[in-house]
Amino acid sequence: MVWIKYAGGMAVFLGMCLAQSQAGLEFAKTHLEFNAKAGDTQVEIIFQFINRGTEGIEITKIQTSCECITARLDKKRYAPGESGEIKTWFVFGERGGERFKQLMLATDDRINPVHRLSFLVRIPEYLQVEPAAVFWSMGAPVSMQTLTVKIPETVPIARSLKIAGKHPRLQLKLNEKQRGRAYELQMEPRNLDERFRDEIVLEASFPGIGVKRYKVYAYVK
Repeated sequence: MVWIKYAGGMAVFLGMCLAQSQAGLEFAKTHLEFNAKAGDTQVEIIFQFINRGTEGIEITKIQTSCECITARLDKKRYAPGESGEIKTWFVFGERGGERFKQLMLATDDRINPVHRLSFLVRIPEYLQVEPAAVFWSMGAPVSMQTLTVKIPETVPIARSLKIAGKHPRLQLKLNEKQRGRAYELQMEPRNLDERFRDEIVLEASFPGIGVKRYKVYAYVK
């Protein structure tokens, strides 16, 4: 059996037969997939296993593919027939879209010492911006570029959307095209006399969720 838990405590249960493998640690599932909810910033995923071998097995190391993942065992050594679980927390914060992560488990099992686990989390995207970066050539005539900003139907309507910070090298204007769902961001350099790179942060406020941020970039090359 495998349990996948929301950070808020709500759990989704997946029942399944244990996959067949060589004697030693046997996992119910070595890959899990999960759909996060709007407002989630982390997820807890639990990998369950059993020692099918005839000798005790010690888990000597757990290595994760990202610093945003932590993994915990209740203990390291498991007797024959004993079950256990690896509790894994993935803190995704402001990230959106599909995120694939991996864990590597090392044991003192002589037959099957290494196990690879993975999971995929689908995280709601609060802002979709096209394009995510705009460019001008140094010395060229100054021109305006327009980016489209959308709030997907999979998340609540934005209460507000604003440009954070000051950008003295750019003239910026945000136009609402559809209330809480669609906007245009107009960008125009004040001059093109020198190269620069600017990072523009859009802040969207959502009821019951808070503020979500998205970065877009402007370059003069």
